[in-house]
Amino acid sequence: MLDTLTLKTWAASPSIQATAALLFFSFVLQWYFSLPPKPNFPRADLDEKDWHGSLERAKSKFQNKPFLFGKNKELVIVPNYLLEELKDLPDAELSFHQQVYKLLHGKYTGLGVNPQPIVDSVKNELTMNINVTLAILQDEIRYAVEEGIGNLPDWTKVNVFGKLLRIVALASGRIFVGRPLSRDEDWIDMTINYTVDSSNAIKDVGKISPWLRPFLTRFTPSIRMSMAYRRRVAEKLRPQLEDLIEASKNLKKDDEDDHIDILPSDQHNLATWLLRHYDQGIKPTAESVADNILSGSFAAIHTTTMTLTNVLYDLAAHPEWADILREEIQYISAEEPTGKLRKKTMPKLRKLDSFIKESQRINPLGSAMLQRLVTAPKGIQLSNGDYLPRDSMIAVCSARQTGAYDPKYLSPQPPQPSLDEFHPWRFSDLRSHPGEENKHQFVTTSNENTVFGHGRWACPGRFFASNEIKTILIQLLQRYDIGVGPVGQGECGEWKRPITFCVDMAYYPDPSATLYFRDRKV
Repeated sequence: MLDTLTLKTWAASPSIQATAALLFFSFVLQWYFSLPPKPNFPRADLDEKDWHGSLERAKSKFQNKPFLFGKNKELVIVPNYLLEELKDLPDAELSFHQQVYKLLHGKYTGLGVNPQPIVDSVKNELTMNINVTLAILQDEIRYAVEEGIGNLPDWTKVNVFGKLLRIVALASGRIFVGRPLSRDEDWIDMTINYTVDSSNAIKDVGKISPWLRPFLTRFTPSIRMSMAYRRRVAEKLRPQLEDLIEASKNLKKDDEDDHIDILPSDQHNLATWLLRHYDQGIKPTAESVADNILSGSFAAIHTTTMTLTNVLYDLAAHPEWADILREEIQYISAEEPTGKLRKKTMPKLRKLDSFIKESQRINPLGSAMLQRLVTAPKGIQLSNGDYLPRDSMIAVCSARQTGAYDPKYLSPQPPQPSLDEFHPWRFSDLRSHPGEENKHQFVTTSNENTVFGHGRWACPGRFFASNEIKTILIQLLQRYDIGVGPVGQGECGEWKRPITFCVDMAYYPDPSATLYFRDRKV
């Protein structure tokens, strides 16, 4: 071993010092030149008080060229036409999961960790068992509306967002874990508030210097609260874990063509299905199942509620459209022997589907959609000559920033209002043309319509979300008259549709706004 004197002699040697400095400098140079280049695109001007206006102006200025947009974490906003060559790239080149993990600070929040079991079960069992889930949804939503809103013989002020949040939590919970757990008040509270508190955790981690995060995040109150939710959910699931495992082995696929006269078992749920998608040799635990279920809740409950809230705000502003929707619902329901809607009959509700899609077109949940992380080691060379370096984050503008869709979405017959206006039957008109019958649906994705992603990135849960939204709207339309004024008036004079808030690149329907409900007098 080297003695202390030898070390001191070496340390005092000018040649040793020079060699050490050279090695350190070489290391720094090697590290610096190994960093991926920064995106070489023009930077859009940002007015932090008007993110959406800034994005619209940038889109108009740069037209069909990529540009940088944002503050701390700049996005490369790519023109929608480039999605045609990007939409099917593998995760090794352009990744959704890695972008989510990075965006949600998954290393510290636990969000986005090992989402594969729930992704696979949503793609497969949840989508393939639509008849089963529809029957269960219709039953649960009747219960949730009765429990949450109930009888209203006179015009009554209702906080729509709060009521819908509980209805969606109950309906989603019934499909995610089944009864009795889905109606447990503690469970409902956790699945609703987990999203809010986890969002706070994401913001708090973002405020900490990356160098200090490994040391400080564990002491952050919002992180500790988020972890506490996961422990509590795991404890709720633990007593029934063995039953879930047994059910996942024995559950058979139902015939999609059958009329479901007897309500399916509550064992038809996501928790049971996702157990089939663990890697061989990996034993499910209450904690891992809890993480998957909370991932589903985080992704689904608030986004579905905000979409529904916007639809009801639009409907209340124009109550004259409600009777047209009710007529369609009654006509399609009459085709069913049991009166309950099935997988085959849901797509026939073209006007309802169109109304929801038009509401989402005008009121998207964000202005930058389809965010992805470039993971290709050498970056991505685009056909237009542009280059996306590794670790750059890309996105496309939502319809609100792209002139509210291409002019091809204007139906010549019947003539339609401008794309700047809300027209409830815009997409059902388009579907009335020969060859277009199965296009332009709420769940349809395209280079222009990216709310649910596109290509291999398309959201696998969009079919379930669509059925849940429609089932809730059908129940509310059949049971209540709804308006923005105290006696059911639509938008006129002092009575206006509730506003939409803009925060950075997100849109939020006013969660405190109220509408007026009254039992329908049939």
